[in-house]
Amino acid sequence: MNAVPIPNPRRRAVMALCLMTLLIGVYFITYNGYAISRDEWFLFDATESYARRSDFRLSYEYDLARPFSLDDFPPAQAGTEPLQPALASALFRAASLVPDIGLAHAVWLFNIFVTALTAAVVYAYGLALGYRGGVAVIVAAIYGLSTIAWPYSLTFFREPLFTLLGLTSALLVVRLRQRLTARRRPFLPLIALVVTLTGALLSKEAMLFLIPVLVLEALPSRVGQVRFSRQSVWVLGAVSVLGVALALVLLNADTLLGVSQRYDLVNRLRQARQNLQFGWIGVKSYLFAPSYSVWLFSPVLLLGFFGWPRLIRERRLRQILVPVVMLVVFMVGYALGRGQYWNGGIGWGARYLVPVTPFLVLWLLPVVQSLLERGAAWWARIGVGLVALVSAAIQVLAALIPLDKYYATLNAQTPPAVNWREQLWSFRWSPIGVGLDLLGEQKLDVAWRYATNEHAWYLPLFSALLVALALGAAGWWLRARPGGWGAVALTGVGLGVALVFTLGAGLYVVRLDPRYYGDFDPTQNLLAQLEPNLHAGDVVLLNTDEYAEFFMNYYRNGDVPVYTLSQSPGEQPSPEQPPELASNYTDTLVLPSTAISLAYFAERYDRIWLVMETSAFIPWSTRPVEHYMARHFFPLREIKATDTARAVAYSTASAPPQPTWGWPDQIADLHFGDAITLVGSDMPGGTVYHGGEVVPVSLLWRADDSLDRDYTVALYVVSADGGLVAQQDAPPDYGFTPTTAWQPGMYYRDNHAIQLPDDLPPGSYEVWAAVYWWQAPGARLAVATGDGAQVGDHAVITTVTVPD
Repeated sequence: MNAVPIPNPRRRAVMALCLMTLLIGVYFITYNGYAISRDEWFLFDATESYARRSDFRLSYEYDLARPFSLDDFPPAQAGTEPLQPALASALFRAASLVPDIGLAHAVWLFNIFVTALTAAVVYAYGLALGYRGGVAVIVAAIYGLSTIAWPYSLTFFREPLFTLLGLTSALLVVRLRQRLTARRRPFLPLIALVVTLTGALLSKEAMLFLIPVLVLEALPSRVGQVRFSRQSVWVLGAVSVLGVALALVLLNADTLLGVSQRYDLVNRLRQARQNLQFGWIGVKSYLFAPSYSVWLFSPVLLLGFFGWPRLIRERRLRQILVPVVMLVVFMVGYALGRGQYWNGGIGWGARYLVPVTPFLVLWLLPVVQSLLERGAAWWARIGVGLVALVSAAIQVLAALIPLDKYYATLNAQTPPAVNWREQLWSFRWSPIGVGLDLLGEQKLDVAWRYATNEHAWYLPLFSALLVALALGAAGWWLRARPGGWGAVALTGVGLGVALVFTLGAGLYVVRLDPRYYGDFDPTQNLLAQLEPNLHAGDVVLLNTDEYAEFFMNYYRNGDVPVYTLSQSPGEQPSPEQPPELASNYTDTLVLPSTAISLAYFAERYDRIWLVMETSAFIPWSTRPVEHYMARHFFPLREIKATDTARAVAYSTASAPPQPTWGWPDQIADLHFGDAITLVGSDMPGGTVYHGGEVVPVSLLWRADDSLDRDYTVALYVVSADGGLVAQQDAPPDYGFTPTTAWQPGMYYRDNHAIQLPDDLPPGSYEVWAAVYWWQAPGARLAVATGDGAQVGDHAVITTVTVPD
C-alpha cells in the first residue's frame, strides 16, 4: 500500500520527540543500572576497552578468559559483535568527563535510548503504512509500555539494538518500495538501508533471520508495477553489491570483526541439524509455555489477531504475513540454532523474540484505528484499554522485582518444587507467578531504592516531571496551530535540556550504589589514594573479582588498564571456606594461568599494582597471589585504606631464583645481631638509574639461630654527604616469611624496591640495609663482618649511579 500524504510533517516530528522523551522518563523511573547476566558484563567490558583502548579485549572479565600459554596473549577478545560496545562507548566517554557519575550507571542508559527510538520507528512505520498519526502514536506507546520492550530497555543485552536496526531496515524497505512504485528517487532510503543492515550485521549474528522479512516487504504489490527503469536497475545493482559485501563480511568475520564462530554459517547449520530434538520444544514454549510465551509476557499482542479481518478485507495481506514470517523464522532459527539453550538464559520471557515484538505490534494498527472511528463500541475500547494496562502491569512487575530472585527462589526449593520441563508449563512457577509472590517481600529493583544518597528520590521525581513535560508539549502541539520548523527545533531543544538534566541529576543521586560497593568507604578511599599514584607504564590487577564491579563503575584512569585475576586454588575466600589447595610451595597455590599472566604483564609494564581484599592482619587469609608476587618481583609500596582494601605496587624486574636454584652475585657475609646473616645481594636492574626510576634489590638471608621477634628490613639510598634520599621498610618476604618462622640453617630470599626521587641530581649513592624490631624502629641490630669486626648498625649493599 502506498503511503498517504502527511499533512503536518512538523507535528509528526514533534510527536516522535515527545513519544521518545515520555518513554525515556518512564523507563528512567524504573532504571536499574546493574546487570542481571554475565553477558552484560562482557558487553560492558568490551565497551570500556573500546572507549579507552579502541579494541574489544577483556580486562574486567579477564578471569573468565584466562590464558593457558603465552601464545594466548594479548588478552582475549570479548567474543561479541562490535556495534553495541562501540556505540555505548560514547556514554562511557561522556560519563568519564563528569565527576560523581558512575561509568557503568551511564552505560546502562544505552538500551533506554535504543528502545525509545525503536518506539519512534514503530510510529514512523505506522505512518508509512498509511495510518493516521494518532493511531500510529498510540500503537508506538503500547509497544513501549505494554510489551517486553520495557524490561529489556533496563538491561544491556544486544537484543534491543538489533530490534531497532531490524525494524528500521524493514521500514526503509517499505519506503524504498513505495518510492520505486511512485517512480521517485530511491537513493536516500537505499543508503540508509545499507547503513542499518550493516549495523544489524555488526550488532547480532541473527541479522540473517531478517532476510525473508525484508524480501517479503520488498515484493511489489502487483507484478505489473515492476518497472525496469534506470533507477530500478541502479537499485538492483546496489542491492546485489550489498549482498555480496555482506557475504564477504560473514565469510571473513574472524579477521574483519575480531569475532570467532559468531558468523560461521557452516558450523551453525551443523548445530541446527544436531539440535532437531530441541526444535519442537523451543517453538512450543515460545508460543504457549507460561514461562516463555511471547503472548503471556506481552498479552496486548493477542489483540492484534482482531485486526486480521480488517486487514484481509482491505487486502493488506503483507501486513499480516511480515510479522508471521518474522515470528516463525526467529522461533525456528533460535530453537534449532541454540538447541538446549533455546530459552536464552536469564531474561523476562523469550529474550530471543524481543526483535519480533515491534513487528507483532503492527497488527494493532487496524485495531486502534477501528476503536478511534465513530461508532466504535465503548466496551471494545474499555476492553482493549484493560488488556493494555494488564500488559503494562506485567512489565512493571519485571522492572520492580529482581529477576535473579526468581531463579534463586526456584533453586532454594529443597527438594526442587519443579524441574525445568515442568516449570515451562506451570504459571505458578513462571517468572510472573513467582514475581507476584515476591512483590512486597523484596526491595524494589530500581537504582534509586538501592542508593544510599538521601536525595535518591529526586530520580523518580525528575523523571515524572520529564514525562509531564513531554505530555504537555504533545498536547500543546495537538491543540495549537502547527508552528514552523523553528518551533520544532525550540521544542526539541527544550525537551533535550530537560532530558539531560533529568538523566544527569538522576545518575548523580544514585552514584552511591551498594551493589557496586559505592557506599563502602574503604574502596572509595583506596581508589582516591590509588589513582593519583598511577602513571603510564602501570597496570592494576584485581586479586579476585570481589572489587571488579566497583572498578567498572568508579575507576576513571583511562591510561592504566585493570585486569581481574581468577581466584587461586590456594585462596581462602572466607573463614568458613577452606582453600582448595594447601601447600608449602607458593608457586603451586596460584593457577598456572595466573603465573603466565603475571609473566606477560611483567614484560609489558614497569609496575604492577595488586589490589587486595585481605591482609596479613586477617588471620584466616592466605593471599597466594600476593605471596607469589613478593617472591618473583619487588614490592615497592603499599596503599592501605583498611585491611580489606589495599593496593601493593611491585617493580616488574625479574627476581633471582630461590636459594635452592641460585646464589647471589654479590657475596656479603655480614651478621645482623646474633642470629641473622646477610649472605649476599643481587641488583637485577644494574647500578645505573635516573631520577624517578625504581631500584630493585634482592637480599639472601640465612637464619643462624631461632628468633623470637619479627624483624623489619630497611633499605636506604644515601647521598655522598650522608643525606637520606629514599627509604623502604618491609618485613622479609613482605611479611609472608616472618623471622620468627625462620629455621636455623635455612636460606630466605627477600625482595625490595626503592623509588628514587624524580629530581634526584646526578652522582653516586650508597644503598644501605638495616634490620630492626618493628616495635623499636630506632634500635637497629648491630652489623659485623664474618671475622667479628663491627661495622655499625647498617651494611652498605652497593653503590648506584645517577648519570648526567
